[in-house]
Amino acid sequence: MGARIAVGLALAAGVAIAAWFTVVDTQREPVTFVDVGFSVESPEEVRVTFDVSMPPGTEAVCTVTALSRNFAEVGAVDVEVGPEPGRTTRQSVTIATTELATTGVVDHCDQR
Repeated sequence: MGARIAVGLALAAGVAIAAWFTVVDTQREPVTFVDVGFSVESPEEVRVTFDVSMPPGTEAVCTVTALSRNFAEVGAVDVEVGPEPGRTTRQSVTIATTELATTGVVDHCDQR
């Protein structure tokens, strides 16, 4: 009987520790993003639209890149986002390019 209780307590402790790590990890990386679209405006610029989700009042910096046909980076810009009253905000940015871009994407977003 005592061994069963010990095993039960060990399992409960394991679940509690896993839950704690999940909460800590979620708080550490609360910023997410989704690419919405892009538009090649000219051989020298591309416009990128994306959504950023994070807790209200949070600030982030997103790096947005323009890529050529062979996926070489031909332009980049950092976009400051927030603080916003809502969880998700739509951003749109024009990136100056060194040659014709065929796409524009968010590379990453980091909480400030």
